[in-house]
Amino acid sequence: MSVTVASSSRAAPAYTGAMIFIDPPYWPAHGTVFSHLISDTSVAELHDFATANGVSRRAFDLDHYDVPQRLYERLLAAGATPISGKELARTLVESGLRIRAKYRVKSVGSVLEMRWRALLPGQPKLGMDLLARWSEPPRHYHSPTHLLAVLEALDQLTGRTVPRPVALAAWFHDAVYNGTAADEEDSAALAQSSLEAVVSVDEAGEVARLVRLTATHAPEAADAAGHLLCDADLAVLGGPPEAYSRYMVGVRQDYAHVPADDFAKGRAAVLRRLLALEPLFHTSRGRNLWDAQARVNLVQELAQLNQKSRKWDFAMTDFISFTGMPPLPVAEFAFPGPLRDQLVAAILDGTKTSTTTTLIEYEIENEGLPVIGQQEVVIDSDGKGVAVIETTAVRHARLADVDLQHVIDEGEGDTTVAQWRAGHEEFWHSAEMRNAMGDPDFTVNENSMLVLQRFKLVSRLP
Repeated sequence: MSVTVASSSRAAPAYTGAMIFIDPPYWPAHGTVFSHLISDTSVAELHDFATANGVSRRAFDLDHYDVPQRLYERLLAAGATPISGKELARTLVESGLRIRAKYRVKSVGSVLEMRWRALLPGQPKLGMDLLARWSEPPRHYHSPTHLLAVLEALDQLTGRTVPRPVALAAWFHDAVYNGTAADEEDSAALAQSSLEAVVSVDEAGEVARLVRLTATHAPEAADAAGHLLCDADLAVLGGPPEAYSRYMVGVRQDYAHVPADDFAKGRAAVLRRLLALEPLFHTSRGRNLWDAQARVNLVQELAQLNQKSRKWDFAMTDFISFTGMPPLPVAEFAFPGPLRDQLVAAILDGTKTSTTTTLIEYEIENEGLPVIGQQEVVIDSDGKGVAVIETTAVRHARLADVDLQHVIDEGEGDTTVAQWRAGHEEFWHSAEMRNAMGDPDFTVNENSMLVLQRFKLVSRLP
């Protein structure tokens, strides 16, 4: 059944330098020569390493840092691994972190200019004015790259048959960007005033209406045009982890004027609002492309924002200190009582090697998702640690897609998926569960996203 994981009090391990690479100083500019500094694993790791070693964020160019020759030896001493320029290029491509050429600023501008000419021939000045707005400093995420990504997402949703009002709304939706609540309304007003002399009054009004929708991303059920624009604007949420990491960095840079604590509170509120949207994506194509990964990304980011404020339970800390074990997260199966006792017994005798949790529980509990290799202390109904388990596999699935093998490995005696589902729905719809979720009407359905976790018993505790 449900697993909630309490955080450890351990500090994050120190950076080892094992995944940062640098090529020799060779590339001439500004009276010196430059090296390229990359990570093969994480843009966030790259930023942390660069900041810790005095490399300005201004030296970051989408997927690498340009660092002057004077810093080369310092970065080697700090743990960067020297490789040739050819090896560095190959490493960046293989890592999946390389930004394709068309997404670099100069190329983005050229691609967008061509798109604008095809969209609204005879209006080059308006297109250039919009591009200038999108390119205003200090934009980071809300930049021409985002505009191109939204237009390409619309292509994916429609097979390149995007209705013109929707495409125009994409061009205008962040044209005014000051990082305030008035941005969408100001952008809509700009669209209305800019287009009234170019297209029909009705079309200009439709574009302005669509732009306003991006403030809430909650179009009406019959609003097909609104569905397309909102899904395309939120497509970034469903990107792979490294793309989402770049998105998070860009958003924080756009709000650099906001103190860290205030940003964390505001951003957490945005994430909770997005997670509460039902549906998050309105088109069937959008749901298939982005919904599952988007919910994973949102929950994980929310967990990161709340990590600093999470507290390790004092009683469990004392218990672990008493046993001489290193601090580990806690795994709680169901609620204290007969069901937990049954599940814990099944873990101890090896019958239970899998478990299922609704994805939304991780958001409610402010917890990160399970990680392969992660060990946890299983506690019984008395709060006593009885075993250590280790996660061996994690996947995400709709409730409708849970397979029989997973059901059997839950070790609860179910022999059919229907039998397992009936028992789990009874638990998820129980008063106890609804109280824990803070929602008296909490329900699951065919499309509810689940986290399916497999684990092994590492040891029993005395």
